[in-house]
Amino acid sequence: MVPSTSPSCRAAVEIVPSAHSETPPASVPTVTVIVPVRNRSGVIVRCLDSVAAQTYAAVRLIVVDNGSTDDSRSVVADWLEAHAPRFLEARLLDEPRAGANAARNCGLRTVTSGYVAFFDSDDEMSPDFLVAMLSALRHSAGARWVLARTRMIFPDGTAQVRHGVPHPTAVRHLLSAQVSTQSLVAEAALLHEVGGWDETLTCWQDYELGFRLLRHAPQPAWCEQVFHRIYRTADSITGHSLSANASGIAAALCRLAEQVETPSAFPCVAGDAQQLSAQCRRALWLRAHIVAGRFCAEGAAPSAELLLRAVSARLRPPSFADRVVCGLLRRYTALGGRAAWRLALLWCALR
Repeated sequence: MVPSTSPSCRAAVEIVPSAHSETPPASVPTVTVIVPVRNRSGVIVRCLDSVAAQTYAAVRLIVVDNGSTDDSRSVVADWLEAHAPRFLEARLLDEPRAGANAARNCGLRTVTSGYVAFFDSDDEMSPDFLVAMLSALRHSAGARWVLARTRMIFPDGTAQVRHGVPHPTAVRHLLSAQVSTQSLVAEAALLHEVGGWDETLTCWQDYELGFRLLRHAPQPAWCEQVFHRIYRTADSITGHSLSANASGIAAALCRLAEQVETPSAFPCVAGDAQQLSAQCRRALWLRAHIVAGRFCAEGAAPSAELLLRAVSARLRPPSFADRVVCGLLRRYTALGGRAAWRLALLWCALR
């Protein structure tokens, strides 16, 4: 569980509008948007403007300053004062502990009901995002969270839609990262049940959280639309270099390995948890070797070896056949091969 209190997380500005322009009916679920910010004074207004432009009415906004040393905090405070009537509630919190995950959990601790969406301070939210996602949830009986695809914008201006499929499995997520920070809306209660964000991880946090969500609620709803403008820059949270974050990626894969080796970690699986654990183990081995191949392609072969050594210390050895396929996929990726995860998915289906 996310700790109910944190001595470091405190309210800096709290605005509870007394006259929301269009007060929604009580039957309309509230969605809380949580935005961590650190030294983003030049782009945070663009992000917040996109949240304010949502066509969904029942929105709470929580911005968590994560120790900014520029004027991001004052920019956010001024913006919240000016745009308070748009939201059911708007808050600026301070979380001095380093890391976007600590900031996200700081915001999550204040949410006890409704739904939650997380967003990064340098990106733009599509105006119909919350309306479409809540509609998908309403049409998916029993679903506690919903997924969609997002659009990435690269420094040269080109765009790419992230791969995504309806109703992804834990195995498919391990191979192709179906869950990303800005692609989901989830019940606040579900996020608390799975423990919120892992504050020990510095990257691939959404990959790790997505696996826990799929373990606890394996049937998310699906929204067919493509959303947002997710900017891929060198200093963005999203980033674009794998080997530059080698140690952080290794930590995330190791954390997943520990979960995979605990069959009781699949509480909502109908059937054999041991079998699913074995399937996820195979998928994680394949993923680790594909990532190692990417490291090699980027000229970071030593990091690749360290990664595989760390994972092997936590994950049971693969079968001989799986070991052969892992090696082939690693070499294929190291030579510049693309979409190795599709080959890995095919192998998993054959097994």
